[in-house]
Amino acid sequence: MNNQIDRRNFISSSAAAGAGLMIANSALGQAGGKKDINIALLGAGAQGQVLMNAILKLGRNSGIKFRAVCDIWEKGNL
Repeated sequence: MNNQIDRRNFISSSAAAGAGLMIANSALGQAGGKKDINIALLGAGAQGQVLMNAILKLGRNSGIKFRAVCDIWEKGNL
């Protein structure tokens, strides 16, 4: 079994984990208020699509709003 991780997988996994931590941190910071959480997905690709679908399933009343989505790679466009 190959236990090595390539640079692309490491960067994408790290970015996804970092985004999750930022969202969680923002959500905790706003737990007492009624402000929306604004999200921008930049260069998101397939992992961004999974994240977007998961958040959209929460519904309109979740307080999470996508303000920008951008991916220049045509196959990864949301």
